[in-house]
Amino acid sequence: MNLNNKKHNYKLMSCFVILIIITALMASNKAYSQFEKGFSISGGLYTTTVLGNNPGIKPFAERDATKPPLFGGGFSGPQPGFEILFYFPVGKSDRLSVPFGFNYTFFTGLERIPQSIYVTQRIVHSVDIATLALGMQYAVLKYDIANAKIYTGVNLTSSFISKNNFSVTTEYKLIDSTEVLSQSLKSACTRFGGELSLGIEGEIAPSWFVNINGSLGILNLLGRDNSRGELLTPSKVTPFYTENKEQYIYTFHYTFLVQYRL
Repeated sequence: MNLNNKKHNYKLMSCFVILIIITALMASNKAYSQFEKGFSISGGLYTTTVLGNNPGIKPFAERDATKPPLFGGGFSGPQPGFEILFYFPVGKSDRLSVPFGFNYTFFTGLERIPQSIYVTQRIVHSVDIATLALGMQYAVLKYDIANAKIYTGVNLTSSFISKNNFSVTTEYKLIDSTEVLSQSLKSACTRFGGELSLGIEGEIAPSWFVNINGSLGILNLLGRDNSRGELLTPSKVTPFYTENKEQYIYTFHYTFLVQYRL
């Protein structure tokens, strides 16, 4: 990434963070009179699954000779993480709120490749993604039983993608030896995106709730950089080709939160 692109991304990130802070303060001021009865905080499990045919979910090496060669990220299936959210109520109807929070996902790809009966390779690819999220949430349906509600929402996200770590451990059984090669081939970066969510919330004890939701999103709607290659693959330059594009990362998130309401 050249210096101009870096400055542009830093400006975007700074503007986004400032917008989050201002909006959160405005929301908290509007909700001040209801703060004691409507504000809530939650935390719990957060998982991310990359959807579609993105190279980030492909295996490190294609073993089917009929398919074109590739060098994928290995991030297939749900990736574990955690989330902390603060909810600021808006108005007196208890239907509209502003969620603001943070989530952290540990992306890990693992693969074992037998080279021969005496040589085996274990490959590990890891990336951490930290995300700030700000949104609006509206209760579509409310029920008296367990103070339950079904809600929908939209979030704006700012995600920091750490530099990756790609390690290859080669085991030589005949000589009882192990060789480890570990390197970071892609630098850290920031991307901006959005999510649409649908969830359900219900009370399990006085002031304590369970909040379950699923959301569809785009991780890198803004800030893509083709000169870096794909966002979630180990290296821009591979034995088969050189990446020259960063595709959209479509995601599905599952969240299970325990929530405390004042």
